[in-house]
Amino acid sequence: VLGLLGWCIFFAGRGSAPVNPDTKEPDQTQTDSNYETITFTEENIAKGSLILVNASNEYTQTPENLVSVSDNVKDVTVQSSSLMLDKDAAEALENLAAAYKEATGKTDIRVYSGYVSREKQAETYDNAVRDHDEEYAAENYQKAGFSDNETGYALSFVIYAADEDGDYSVSAFNGSDFQKWMNENAAKYGFILRFPDGKEGVTGFTAHKSFFRYVG
Repeated sequence: VLGLLGWCIFFAGRGSAPVNPDTKEPDQTQTDSNYETITFTEENIAKGSLILVNASNEYTQTPENLVSVSDNVKDVTVQSSSLMLDKDAAEALENLAAAYKEATGKTDIRVYSGYVSREKQAETYDNAVRDHDEEYAAENYQKAGFSDNETGYALSFVIYAADEDGDYSVSAFNGSDFQKWMNENAAKYGFILRFPDGKEGVTGFTAHKSFFRYVG
C-alpha cells in the first residue's frame, strides 16, 4: 500500500483518525495508545489532503481549490497578499488561529509560505544549488514536482508582533509561544509537523520546525 510508511509516523498523538477523502471513513484502522495506522488503497492515497508527496512520490495534479489566505482567514497576517492555500486547509487554519487567540489572547501568527507553483519551486531549488551545492539543496528543499507546497496543503509560520514601543517586526517561530501551543494543539486541527527532529532518516530532510502540512 503506497504511502503507509511515509505517513504513519506523523500521526503520533492525534486525537482523531484521518479519513478516506472519498468515503469519509478509513479503509482500515489499527490503533493503540500511541499512534494510529491507517491503510489506504493505491487509488485513494493519491487523493485529497492525505496525498503523499516526497522524493519517491511525484505530485502530478493541479490544485483546484486554492483561496487567498488574507481574504479568507481571520486572526493571521501573511508574508504576501498573493499567498494561497487549499480551501480546506485555509478553513482549518482559521479555526486553529481562533483557538490560539482564545487560549492566549494573541494574534501574532504570520503565514510565511503556502502554495508554490512547480515553476517557482524549480527556481527555488536551482537557486539553492547555485548558492550552496546539490547536497545542501537536496537536504533542505523538495524538488519541483515532489514538493508539498505544490499541493496547497503545506505552510510555514513566523511570528509578527509588536515590541514594547509598539513597533511591529517579524521573529522566528522557533522558541515562540505559538510553537509551544502548536506542539500541543496542531493535530486537533488537522496539521502535522512535516519534517520533525529525529526523523531525518525517514523524511530525507533536515528538521524544519515551522513547516506544517494539513492532512485533515
